[in-house]
Amino acid sequence: MAAVLNRAFEFGDNENKSEYFYDIDQDYALYNDVQMIAQMGITTGYSDGSYKPNNDVTRAQFAVFLARALDQDQFVNPNHTTYTNNRFGFEVTYPDNWEDGEEAENGDGKTLLDDNNSTIRAYGTHYEENQAPDVDDYEEVTLDNGKTAYYHTTQSDNKIAFDLYRVTDETEYHVNGEVTKAFYSENANDIRDTIYSLVTRN
Repeated sequence: MAAVLNRAFEFGDNENKSEYFYDIDQDYALYNDVQMIAQMGITTGYSDGSYKPNNDVTRAQFAVFLARALDQDQFVNPNHTTYTNNRFGFEVTYPDNWEDGEEAENGDGKTLLDDNNSTIRAYGTHYEENQAPDVDDYEEVTLDNGKTAYYHTTQSDNKIAFDLYRVTDETEYHVNGEVTKAFYSENANDIRDTIYSLVTRN
């Protein structure tokens, strides 16, 4: 399905080296096709961050994917806000229709979403090895700008929690949050795009 859509609509190659699903490795034969239809907003995968490449595609699913490929504008909100943090020198882009919060008083970051039990934050902090996340529990991912970061997600009964982590030059950066499964289901593309939009000083 991914190959058919990517080649039929000539979306191209995954030049940004973005990785959207934890169960699609770079040595997977259709890696590029899967990443491109995710990048184009045609598929969002499953709520746990997987793609499940061996599952059958239903007729209904394919109809939705084809509709998105034919008219992408109806699925994409072009209006986004870029938050620039001067203290730690990073940027992150998020939908401007999200209910966001103020920048933290100490200037380390901002709440990008604060809406009905769903919260997403972006912040920087000074790196301290004994307080840093254990990256053995995280997946290595590639951001939109080609930089390497680490990503971890967990689920509870009604919540999905996630943390994107990157460390460089004694500074660690995070885009993390906890959102309801309902919010994630409706906003998976925007959440993923926000996470992968992180740009750091180095």
